[in-house]
Amino acid sequence: MLGLKPPLEFRLTMQEVPDEDGATEAERTPGEDGTTNLSLVTTGVRMFAGGKEMVDESETALIWFLIQHARWPCEEKMQDVGDGVWEMVFTMTPDESHDAQDFDIIGGLSELYTRMFYSGTTSLEDETTKLSIDVEPGTLPRLVPTDLQSDRLPLWHLRINPAAPAAVEAAGDG
Repeated sequence: MLGLKPPLEFRLTMQEVPDEDGATEAERTPGEDGTTNLSLVTTGVRMFAGGKEMVDESETALIWFLIQHARWPCEEKMQDVGDGVWEMVFTMTPDESHDAQDFDIIGGLSELYTRMFYSGTTSLEDETTKLSIDVEPGTLPRLVPTDLQSDRLPLWHLRINPAAPAAVEAAGDG
């Protein structure tokens, strides 16, 4: 099982550009439903864990993998940063947080790998699209490295093993 400090965030930064008519935000009028269409160009992508920005390639690769395949619920919001800059923020937090222990379980590795396989072999309508995914040998251990040393991304690797047979028998005799 893998634990880390929530929340996970994926931030997509976008710059407003004139639309096909050359109109900018100030020149647009909202539609009948009160919405306004914007023409945006992506200018940046940032990922965060526990409020800290991931800057190392191994950190960002792990957070991207977790954002795609973990079960934590995701909320999204569009923020007007100003000067024609917008940010789409996807935030994942556990249903129940344990602030006192300073981390939360994001999932078991087998579950995360299974969800990766499932998303790679099915459509959004849950229809099978292929029977396998292309994964190079050794890819799975690199997705969640056990030797990652990062002040920005402390990880808790929890290994659950069965009790020794003698301990199980002793507990049953009581």
